Amino acid sequence: MTPSKSIPPHLRRRVLTERSLENTDLTRFRFRASDMTRLRPGMYTTDPDAVSSVDIATELARGLDDVVVYGVSAAQWHGLRLPTRLLHAPRVHLASTGGKDRIRRVMVKGAKASFLPGEVAEYDGVRITTPERTFFDLARMVSPMELVAIGDGIVCSHRFGIYAGRPPMSTIPQIEALLSAHRRARGVALARRALSRVRVGSDSVMETRMRLIAEDYGIVGWDLDVAVEVDGRLVQPDLRHRRSGLFVQYEGAHHNESSQVERDIERLRRTERAGHRELRIYAKDLVTVDRFGRNTTPRLIPLLRQAIDQALRGRVG
Repeated sequence: MTPSKSIPPHLRRRVLTERSLENTDLTRFRFRASDMTRLRPGMYTTDPDAVSSVDIATELARGLDDVVVYGVSAAQWHGLRLPTRLLHAPRVHLASTGGKDRIRRVMVKGAKASFLPGEVAEYDGVRITTPERTFFDLARMVSPMELVAIGDGIVCSHRFGIYAGRPPMSTIPQIEALLSAHRRARGVALARRALSRVRVGSDSVMETRMRLIAEDYGIVGWDLDVAVEVDGRLVQPDLRHRRSGLFVQYEGAHHNESSQVERDIERLRRTERAGHRELRIYAKDLVTVDRFGRNTTPRLIPLLRQAIDQALRGRVG
């Protein structure tokens, strides 16, 4: 048997179609080789583990003026802070424009849509909704808290630290302008309510959740993207309670690493030298379930109330 011709390096680990083989000496019969995996009709790859649903979405839309990648697929492409269930969702979202019928294919969520100028951008022959339009489209696909977390990621920027000056994907005024252009559309009220709680400076979904839970229980007045200088180094809390000066830090799994533990201890000592109290929070503090399986007040709330009270008494003292 004649060995199969090698796939060119630039075509490996990606979605392949007949169009992909143009300008090569390969034909569609190459897809029958044993090193090929069929992803769906007309789509193949040499490495299925390296291919995501967003790769499939962009390949389906490539070069088509009347097809736009939108919704979850656009969010995946932009790297938005999607909930885990959608982060690697295999179903792709494609919108047909110009009055064309919606796409009907296996594992494709097709829709008919129209977009205003500036709501779609083209990247390498693929039309994708902008972060602002994607935020609006997701309003009816995710929960209110999840949408706020997505918005926090879109507008995230910093004045201090190693990420200072890095531009955000968009801004709150830019998202507000888009929503104003769709003031009577379905989902715009949901998007507006979420946008009213979006803040600049949140670095993760869990930081956003921590802030929103606190606010839902009436603990308000939080500052993000703040820093104090101690011994020539900056201390940057995830949240600072404005009235009490309490610093709150969310500790992810990486904080259990020995090198990170040392940095956390040094940070705590600098925080205390600056005259602030620090409260460290982790995932289990955000959702608490009692032994009967019922949801109760998250442990975060009494921890915050006690820490804020102690910080206030310390200031008075």
